[in-house]
Amino acid sequence: MNRGIACLVLGLIVRIAHVALAAEGALRPTAGALAASAIAAEPEGVGAADFFVSVRGKDTWSGTLADPGENDGPFATVARARDAVRALLKAQKQPQRIRVVLRAGTYYLDSSLEFGPEDSGTEQGPVVYACAAGEKVVLSGGRRLENGRWGEVNGRKAWVVNVPEVKAGTWRFRQLFVNGQRRPRTRLPKQGEYRIESLPGYTGDFLRSPTKQFVHAPAARIDQRVVGL
Repeated sequence: MNRGIACLVLGLIVRIAHVALAAEGALRPTAGALAASAIAAEPEGVGAADFFVSVRGKDTWSGTLADPGENDGPFATVARARDAVRALLKAQKQPQRIRVVLRAGTYYLDSSLEFGPEDSGTEQGPVVYACAAGEKVVLSGGRRLENGRWGEVNGRKAWVVNVPEVKAGTWRFRQLFVNGQRRPRTRLPKQGEYRIESLPGYTGDFLRSPTKQFVHAPAARIDQRVVGL
């Protein structure tokens, strides 16, 4: 069998036994990748493995221990385990099975996790990424917002989280989840859409007379055609 890799595609949630592997814009297969290796669930116990990954791990460790110790333990990221697998594949003289076990937790990815042909095994020596039995693993392309507090916004009680990158305009996000549930962003009008009545200062030549202002049409002229969409 040709070398290949089984990858999660964008927006797909794969559930295996009691394990959920979720990726939203997180895993990206490289062109030419096939399906010879696998992402699976460990049958029982943590199981034997060449490398381990844990949310309590460190990428500077060897990755050969299932639990953190004083000076060694599992890797912290799947990307670090992937790189270790690549090195092990190059060092092999004969195809041998390589197994990576992920411990329970949510792994937040700040960039795409890419697998290509160089990450693949063979029929005789597959590369397997597995979750420890009974442990739920989530690969998330999101980012955890912390240090929230109750406060007041425009005279109304609200849960407030300070995100400096958003305030500086260097990071924009489109979706917000609270306790696993999507939260819609506030909007005006609550139904329909505003119609623009005029553009102050605009003469018809946008290059010579650009404008950053517009005047809303009266409320009675709000377009209701998109209500319910």
